[in-house]
Amino acid sequence: MKKLILTIALTTTGIFAFGQWGSWGDTETTKPKKEEKKKTETKTEAKADTAKPAADVDGYGDWGTEEESNSDWGGGSAWGTSGADGGYEKPRASKPMYMKEDRVFLPYDSVRKLIIYTGVQELEECEFCTEDSLYYRFKIWAENEFGARIFKDKKAISLDQKFQKITMKVKVPLMVENNKFTINQVGSANVSFTMWFQPYRYKYLFTNFVHEVPPTGTQTEAQMVYFEYYQESKRNSESNNSYLKAIDKKVNNWVDKMKIALNDKPMSLSDDDDW
Repeated sequence: MKKLILTIALTTTGIFAFGQWGSWGDTETTKPKKEEKKKTETKTEAKADTAKPAADVDGYGDWGTEEESNSDWGGGSAWGTSGADGGYEKPRASKPMYMKEDRVFLPYDSVRKLIIYTGVQELEECEFCTEDSLYYRFKIWAENEFGARIFKDKKAISLDQKFQKITMKVKVPLMVENNKFTINQVGSANVSFTMWFQPYRYKYLFTNFVHEVPPTGTQTEAQMVYFEYYQESKRNSESNNSYLKAIDKKVNNWVDKMKIALNDKPMSLSDDDDW
C-alpha cells in the first residue's frame, strides 16, 4: 500500500514538473532565443534593404529610375505631351501663314463696284496715227491676239462706222502659275474690252471680269464667278489671289502689246531706208 501511494506521488510530481517546464527546457531559456532570432531577422532585412538598389524600390528594378527609363527611350516628349487628364495629346503641326503683302488688289471703281483697267495712250511721235489708222491697226492686232472669228461674231463685237470705237467681249484661258516651272489652266476668263480712237491717241477700258469655272463632281454647268468676289472674299485667300494675279498679268500684257502694235508706222508709209 505504501509502495502504491509513493508511486502515485512520484507520478503526480513528474507530470506537474513537465507541464510547468516542458521537455525542452524552461521559458527563460527559450525566450532569449526567440528575441535573438527576431533581432537576427531585423538585421538581415536592414542589410537587404541597404544592398537593394534605390530604383528597385520604385519598381523599375534593373531598368533604372523613371527618369533614366524615359531618357533611354527618348523621354515622354518623344510620344507627345500629356494633357490635363493625363491622356495622349497628338502634336499639332503649325499652319503656314499666308503672306498678306503678296496679295494682289486689282484697280477697283468704288462707285460702280467694278474692277476696271482704263487709260489713255498718247502717240505724239506717230505722224499718221489718225483715228481710222489706229482703228485698223487695232483690228489687225486683235485678230492675231483673239482670233479672226471675233470680228464675225456680232454678239462679241460692236464696230463704229466712224472708226472711233470698238467694243469686244473676249474669252481667254485663265492660266495660273503654281511656280516658276508649272502653269495650269483653271477655266476661262470673260472680259469686256472697249477701245476709243482719236487722232494720235487712244483710250482702253477692261471691265466685267468673270471667271468661268468648269463643272466638277455632280455639276453639269460651269460656274460663273466675278473677280470682284475674289478680291473681297476672305476665304480661300491663296486660291483667290492666284486668280487675281493671273488676270492682272493678262491685262497688263495686252496693254503693253497695244502700245507697240498701234504706234508702229504702217509698211506703206515707211521710209525706203527703214527696212
